[in-house]
Amino acid sequence: MFAFGETIRRLIARIDSYIETISRSNNGAVSLEGEEFIDEDVTLDYKYEINVEHLIAGDYLQDLYYDKGILLRFFKVFLGLWSSSYFHQVHNSCRL
Repeated sequence: MFAFGETIRRLIARIDSYIETISRSNNGAVSLEGEEFIDEDVTLDYKYEINVEHLIAGDYLQDLYYDKGILLRFFKVFLGLWSSSYFHQVHNSCRL
């Protein structure tokens, strides 16, 4: 259960990083620490190399915010389950 919550938290953090990178790139501030630079192009840290300038930024940002909203709802449910006494009873009974 903890791993599921941690995965959701990391995905939300990655989406936040993408939003920040795209927003800064659109504003002309491209000197980001930790970002990859290839021929001075800004890319997203993804399993595929994505050049930010090749994106339709508005559409991509809309998709990122949509995905983030879904993940935040999952995370809220997870936190509710994690903090509930029912989960701790089930979790502790599985350890026996």
